[in-house]
Amino acid sequence: MLILGIHDGHCASACLLSDEKIIAWVQEERFTREKNIIDFPRKSIESCLEIAGVKGEEIDAVAIATVSFDPNVIRVKRESSFSIEDWIKEQDEYWYPIFYENKPPGSFYLNLKKNEKFAKLSTHYPIEEIDCTLPVPERSRQFGEMRREFTASFLGVDLEKVKLIDHHTCHAMYAFYASPIRNKKVAILTNDGGGDGANGTVWLKDAGLPLMEINRNNCSNLGRVYRYITLLLGMKTAEHEYKVMGLAPYATVREVEKSWSAFKDMFKIKNNLIVPKLKTKDLYFHFKKVLTGHRFDGIAGAVQRMVEKITLDWFEEISKNFGISHFCYSGGVAMNVKLNGLLAMQPFVKSLQVPPSGGDESLSLGASYALLEKHFVDNGKDPDNIPPIESIYLGPDIDSDDLEQSCEEAEKSDDFGVINNVTPQIIAGKLAKGEVIARCSGRMEFGQRALGNRSIFADPRDATIVDRINQKIKYRDFWMPFAPMVLDTDFERYFDKPDFSDSRFMMVALPATVEGIKSISGGLHDFDKTGRPQVLTPGQNSTVYEMLIAFKELTGVGGVINTSFNLHGEPIVCSPVDALHTLKNSFLDGVWMDDILIYRKKR
Repeated sequence: MLILGIHDGHCASACLLSDEKIIAWVQEERFTREKNIIDFPRKSIESCLEIAGVKGEEIDAVAIATVSFDPNVIRVKRESSFSIEDWIKEQDEYWYPIFYENKPPGSFYLNLKKNEKFAKLSTHYPIEEIDCTLPVPERSRQFGEMRREFTASFLGVDLEKVKLIDHHTCHAMYAFYASPIRNKKVAILTNDGGGDGANGTVWLKDAGLPLMEINRNNCSNLGRVYRYITLLLGMKTAEHEYKVMGLAPYATVREVEKSWSAFKDMFKIKNNLIVPKLKTKDLYFHFKKVLTGHRFDGIAGAVQRMVEKITLDWFEEISKNFGISHFCYSGGVAMNVKLNGLLAMQPFVKSLQVPPSGGDESLSLGASYALLEKHFVDNGKDPDNIPPIESIYLGPDIDSDDLEQSCEEAEKSDDFGVINNVTPQIIAGKLAKGEVIARCSGRMEFGQRALGNRSIFADPRDATIVDRINQKIKYRDFWMPFAPMVLDTDFERYFDKPDFSDSRFMMVALPATVEGIKSISGGLHDFDKTGRPQVLTPGQNSTVYEMLIAFKELTGVGGVINTSFNLHGEPIVCSPVDALHTLKNSFLDGVWMDDILIYRKKR
């Protein structure tokens, strides 16, 4: 069984799944260099097929995530093209008349296409064939059929092989089957900004049986509140929510308590789901009014407290009602690593599985899992034998011709040089001397976290190196922390470890130990001394593991700073060409590709 999974919404992606393993999984933005791109992920599909060595017509089934998708949103590629100003304009000109003036939806999105910025946008789909003035349900239905037909034609498969899969079914399938937990009674919870008329669901999974949905609603609005607070704080919604999370610990108790009054009565738990306790016409304008005069840090601290408190209540309610202590969790809200760390430490939680990058980018694999589960059940197979994620390095390897071209280009420059036969020990030595080295080598990792093959490494002992990376390489906000990559043998030396032990993918923030604060301070949050570690084993990434061993031998520290290899606002690099571009436009000391180092000459 060979299943192609497609997500064509926010942060589009594609994957190729068999009944034995995940063969390939990639994000479209890595190829197009357009962050959070919304479109048919053509380049991702082509990459998956190339990695597998198969043709489109050899695919047995195709799963497209999300049934109802408004084509007017994809016309303007909202999540990838909107600026902060555009998001605010959407609130003022589209949503305010609906909520406060009782007007029907206007032609806001169509009018945007008259703007030069949006007029030049295009999509692979022949979307102009759909009447953009039709009611949302009808134009979404027509677009659903178009997505199926276009995909079938592109691949050369029968239309009947192409299925649309419900958005939260994809999140739930991904939450469970991507995780290593099997043959236990498990609760699967999903929570996000919304998709297919829902933003919160609860599912159960018993050994040997398929997932069973318990309940869902479209008012588990934690993701939506966080989204609008991000916008009200002057940051980009659907992208900068992590900045609010990073800012939250800096707030004083006084400021948090002041803003807490606006959040404390927002939600409650009913029928095993999060529901509104406070009735409001909308969320954006409500908070814009009630938070007038509140400090930015207090707002961040209060909204983070709200998400943590109500989600803990939710999980505990599920635990009590169903007698469950094993949980899987996904959806956009599950990207909140501070929340995940608190959940993992609760006495009613024996294990918490938060698979990597559970935002919408993971829907392509979730959709594939949905069809694979059905295939297993229909053929009398145990769905607990469906393959989990063993490795996150599922993208393309670097191209040797691209590497050669990048080396030749670097050698022509007065600013760079090339060293051959570079070993992990040489890189470790450079890191120990304070250099900041990026790596672009091997198969590209999937998701929002760089996990060693498209990463920037630095010495975590030097707190000043964080400012250097922020100001001269990543160009990030000063309060944002970096994350550590640590040896599996040193995990418990540096962090308070919960009962569950799957910290391979930087999805959980944990409190550092005294030794952790001393040894890897550069990889911790500067205020609350937590970190979201990537715990590396030899089997995951042997070359980088060897580098960590060498760094420990030189410094006594079993970890390094690991942050994504990209410039601020750009996708993580994919190829040597992207890597050289980032080197040229930053103050990185070098880029390590296979056994070659392109280094910056000292002046």
